Amino acid sequence: MGANYSSKFGGPSIDQVAASLIGGQTFLPSIQLQISKRIVTSEGPTLQFISHKGPDQPLPAITSPIDAFNKLFQGFVPPDDPARPLRLGAIDAVLEDTKRLQAKVGQNDRQRLDAHLAGLAQIRKQIEAIAPECAAPPTPGESNADMNGQEPTESVNKVMSDLLVLAFHCDITRVASVQFSGSVGYNVFHMLGQQQGHHDLSHDGNANEAIDASTIKTMEYFAYLLEQLKATPEGDGNLLDNSCVLVGSDTASGLRHSDYNMPCIVAGRGGGALTHPGIHHDAASASVSDVLLACLKSVAPEVNEVGGGNGYSNTPLSALLA
Repeated sequence: MGANYSSKFGGPSIDQVAASLIGGQTFLPSIQLQISKRIVTSEGPTLQFISHKGPDQPLPAITSPIDAFNKLFQGFVPPDDPARPLRLGAIDAVLEDTKRLQAKVGQNDRQRLDAHLAGLAQIRKQIEAIAPECAAPPTPGESNADMNGQEPTESVNKVMSDLLVLAFHCDITRVASVQFSGSVGYNVFHMLGQQQGHHDLSHDGNANEAIDASTIKTMEYFAYLLEQLKATPEGDGNLLDNSCVLVGSDTASGLRHSDYNMPCIVAGRGGGALTHPGIHHDAASASVSDVLLACLKSVAPEVNEVGGGNGYSNTPLSALLA
């Protein structure tokens, strides 16, 4: 039985809102990646996953770089694939048969067929997607298996970041979420000489130095992703110029479970939609959803609201916008 504060998302997470708007333009609508495997699984989907299509629709993240490679690169079909017309014809035939069957079944079966049709439509989009003008990398050797009881955090973060940058460069996907650790995470920063799980340390008032060191290390891992994006040319600039990368946490203070004064970092120019980098802004009474809406407008300028309930916003954080 889950904890009494177990909860679920009220709607789609921000990455899935973006995927619903631009995901149809690429081979994969989005990708979900995860670095640490030490994530609590008994306290509800909100704490376990960060990507959700809606209530009761969490999107489990990929923890193995090998599996991430397979998801991104193995199923891709080049545009000159001689079997492409045959494959599209087979999909079209199944689509027509399914549509005819819809008129003959009850409501429950019709809902199942609707889901099947949506899946077939996505497969068709993948077959039709334009192949990237780049070469797929070799299959990575990193599988995120523990070594002597320790997670290979640094290696996994590096390979996942490299794969994600190449996926963006190849336009295989334009939307991604990376869950470094869990809302209740027991990843151990063993590279810093720590032996206790991060969550337990966050509730130890005498462990502030260890928590600060682990936060700095996490930001170093995040910086590696940004460096690789910036080092990848695209158009007149680079991938980072054309991206919006948001990093945040589920709490402002783990010790108090506080959600006031939440620290966020927004990197990249969003293709020119976001302001020049290098500013620190005190958002005062603004909510995190104002930040989310500003980020979302960098990929879908026409969107004017996001979220619901206490998480609703129709006021994008103006300090972020160009």
